[in-house]
Amino acid sequence: MPKRGQCGFAHFLFVPILLLALVCGQGALAGQTDHQAGVVQAIHIDTPIRIDGRLTESAWRKAMPVTHFRQREPREGEPATERTEVRILFDNQNLYLGVRCFDAQPQLIIAKEMETDGRLSLDDNFTVILDTYHDYRSGFYFQINPNAAKLDAQLGDGGDSFNRNWNGIWDVRARITPEGWEAEIILPFKTLRFSEKETQTWGINFRRFIRRKNEEDLWQAWHRNQGIRQLSAEGTLLLPWPVKRGKNLELKPYMTSGFQAGNPAYGYRNDQQWKTGLDAKYAITPTLTADLTLHTDFAQVEADRARINLTRFSLFFPEKRDFFLESESNFSFGAS
Repeated sequence: MPKRGQCGFAHFLFVPILLLALVCGQGALAGQTDHQAGVVQAIHIDTPIRIDGRLTESAWRKAMPVTHFRQREPREGEPATERTEVRILFDNQNLYLGVRCFDAQPQLIIAKEMETDGRLSLDDNFTVILDTYHDYRSGFYFQINPNAAKLDAQLGDGGDSFNRNWNGIWDVRARITPEGWEAEIILPFKTLRFSEKETQTWGINFRRFIRRKNEEDLWQAWHRNQGIRQLSAEGTLLLPWPVKRGKNLELKPYMTSGFQAGNPAYGYRNDQQWKTGLDAKYAITPTLTADLTLHTDFAQVEADRARINLTRFSLFFPEKRDFFLESESNFSFGAS
């Protein structure tokens, strides 16, 4: 019969070995489920992707899809009722996202909006955010629907500031399929702002909204007190290949004309006006952009809504001039 001391020694030796095995097993499991842990690595390609809304290129199969979406609404934390796959590729000029939104009833997909920067929240939609400096403070917001309608914005103040008047250069193609709907998104690096490093580490998150179910599914930040704009809870995107934004130079020439007719009987005459000008934007550094203008006509904005003021208070219109829209959250103070 073994002595009591011998049993105690064997038990004392067994417990550390068991704990060590559990730790090693968890480490191996974590290495296999990086997407669940909030880390995704983009795959570098040499041939550009043709943006046609069809994920038929062989390059898409090289990227491991992000699939682990959870509900924020209506059942917090439960797995999404429909499967979503997101693949990420990149070359020297662009970042590509391939999105597959599977749906058991594709005939019930809601897609009515066609307007750029329209109310995509009323349709089925998909959103991606990019925190390119990985500082949890600023980022870019891109949203699409099955009609390939687009909405973009610039985020600031950790996601509290949402500047939807910012317009980037990017494109998307989407289509409804018998399995759901899918899309290809191209984001040129010239549209984004990021630091000059050999390898890039960005913040990233994805959200899918299924309109008929009022279901909001997210990859990260799926708690009800978080959401897609909660940058502090975002995932991580790794670009293990050197990328450069390039020399971003934008030129916007414009010309306006006008004609005013007057009654000669009252001393007025016909007047014809011509005006030309040029706006230029040049990226000096990754964090410094120069905006230049010649013969600026600040009256030529995207649109001013027709409003009749019957009060004693002044009217305020949203800022639409590109000259003032870039990183406007850095210059906003107080309540908005």
